[in-house]
Amino acid sequence: MPLDESALNKLRALSLISYASKERWLKYDQLMPRLRLTTVRQVEDLIIENIYKGFISGKMDSMRNLVEVRFFYFETQDFEYFLSIG
Repeated sequence: MPLDESALNKLRALSLISYASKERWLKYDQLMPRLRLTTVRQVEDLIIENIYKGFISGKMDSMRNLVEVRFFYFETQDFEYFLSIG
């Protein structure tokens, strides 16, 4: 059964947080296939959304198409909240 768009976006966000926990520099062209996104804008929107929610902190560099991860924040108690948001 295919995932609906909401579930797919949550999975992408969890994947982004996982990548941010392992790498300091995240290149958009590497994230696009991993997250199954087709445009740089979609990657940027996902990063911005997760920065806004406080799950990652970083500096986006549109000229070099990457984000420098300063820190990530995600604990077990956040998981239920994360799943409950749209």
